[in-house]
Amino acid sequence: MANAPIDGTKTHFGPGVIMMAAVGTAVPVLTAAANAFTNSLPWAGWTAVGMTVDGLTITRNPASSQYYCAESYYPVKIGFTSDSVNGATVLSQVSRANLAFAFNGATVAGIAGTGGVWATSTGAASGASLVSGLSLPLIGAEVRSMLAWVAQDDSQAAVLYQALNTASLAPHMAKFPGAQEIALAMECELPATNLDTQGGMYTSTQVEPYRHYFAGSS
Repeated sequence: MANAPIDGTKTHFGPGVIMMAAVGTAVPVLTAAANAFTNSLPWAGWTAVGMTVDGLTITRNPASSQYYCAESYYPVKIGFTSDSVNGATVLSQVSRANLAFAFNGATVAGIAGTGGVWATSTGAASGASLVSGLSLPLIGAEVRSMLAWVAQDDSQAAVLYQALNTASLAPHMAKFPGAQEIALAMECELPATNLDTQGGMYTSTQVEPYRHYFAGSS
């Protein structure tokens, strides 16, 4: 009788931690022990987006086409015509940083809420007395973002290096238990260079839209 190997340690659950940052923010050199990443979270320069409705889904969706000849009913060649990578989530936390990411205004100042897409009240107002205003970037003035994820058990991590939010934004203001939520559909572009070399593990010319990391040997 043939039995599939069963190993419960290879099943993974939980939403983990989702972080975002301005394009060009350093990805730390990842360190691991006992099959788990040991880097402090959130990574330096990155913002944890907080709660989500249903975690994060990363999708790779290559498109293909087939070439046929008159002598065969089956394709003689199958080739890819395009490729796309998308990181989709719905944020449960409304903050200046999360709105900057959602509206494609995630400069360093925009994420901090101190400039970019944000204008703040003049004078001595600060803290709970501060007034901030969000100006949406016009079409063509959007700012790309980076997105990263670390698994709940610290065994995996993923990075989307240059992405634009293409989701429709329709926060729903309703009576409880309805809540405002922010949709993200981060569509990846191919960066010009690879800044995530992991201390020499990769070269700057190994450009890719997305990378997935594992801690440990299995």
